Amino acid sequence: MEEIRYQASMDRSRFMDGHMEGEKKGVEKNRMATARIMKQAGEPVEKIVKYTQLTRKEAEDL
Repeated sequence: MEEIRYQASMDRSRFMDGHMEGEKKGVEKNRMATARIMKQAGEPVEKIVKYTQLTRKEAEDL
């Protein structure tokens, strides 16, 4: 019985880790998409950095 509880606990932990990782990837993807739109609209790099929290180099390299 203890082994089943342990396995269930490990399964929940892996699920939560995967969920959190997916959420982080989604947020990062959205930040990059927003930055690209801003750059295409002619916004200055400083503004892109301020609103997306990308580094200056990341914003310039888009």
